[in-house]
Amino acid sequence: MATGKCPISSIYNVLVSAPLTKADLNSDAWQAHSFCAYCLREGEARAGSDRDFILCRNFFVHEWIATAERQRTTGLSMITNICDKFLTGQIADMLCGETTVSPRDILDRGAVIACDTPILTYGAVGRYCNVAWKILTQRAALMRDASTYLRPACIWADEAQLFTSEADARVQAVSRKYKLINISLTQSIPLLKGEMGGGPKADQQALAWLGNHSTKIFCGNSDMDTNRYCSALCGSEWVDVQGGSMPSRQGEYDLVEDALGRPTGNIPSISWNSQRLPTLQPEDFTRLRREDGHVQTVIFRNGLVFPDGRTWAERWFDQNQ
Repeated sequence: MATGKCPISSIYNVLVSAPLTKADLNSDAWQAHSFCAYCLREGEARAGSDRDFILCRNFFVHEWIATAERQRTTGLSMITNICDKFLTGQIADMLCGETTVSPRDILDRGAVIACDTPILTYGAVGRYCNVAWKILTQRAALMRDASTYLRPACIWADEAQLFTSEADARVQAVSRKYKLINISLTQSIPLLKGEMGGGPKADQQALAWLGNHSTKIFCGNSDMDTNRYCSALCGSEWVDVQGGSMPSRQGEYDLVEDALGRPTGNIPSISWNSQRLPTLQPEDFTRLRREDGHVQTVIFRNGLVFPDGRTWAERWFDQNQ
């Protein structure tokens, strides 16, 4: 409201120059040199009656000063610790300079934007940068008027577990309406749950996240939790299961008597019954092969029945293309 824009550097400067005592509010030095004081003056002139500005002004003029020094210092340290990551190094040049590209370029012009801040190089800052781009693109896509023609947009995330957020499942639930495509590559379900914080809440978030991806492509995997999920998703079928027993003392076996269910004495017995078993066992996913640049997969898609009547199909992909 004060300057018309809100870069991270301005957030940092407002906080570190905020008044600490009531005396600061009347100090000529603070009024002259504090960026917070400058913003309060400009905000008063531009939007003095705006509800959001009034809340912001009251926070700095009353609440911030009244907060105990220990709590205030703790809060300031937490915020500045986050801001500092974006104000140094190459990240500062990419995020805190003049804006040359935005999510609107993806939605309006069909631009392809690669967020080249890998976590192995940039650490937590690289993760923040990727997640920020993802969330901003999601919000921009969902702000579009769904009643008009919408250019399809895609968010492609490799090692997607590193860039998840609590809003993902909610966004994906309505993505089709706004033509926002989500393509997520991840290694295993336990890895996904771990990055979501672990525990029962993460279990539910991970399942919701997976469920909102309508098409799933499973590759060879040795994680049994993941493979059990894949197996359950592919459904089950009736299978004839045979059984029997071998007595300790052999006798003459009468197949007709056995078929009629009559006692046959101490002789071998044969039985069979129908059981509902998975069409693909969990261990089947450990056997999916990779040969000469080609990878064997199992494809599942919500609401799709393949020509053989199954809800899944085996397909090979050429990794060289």
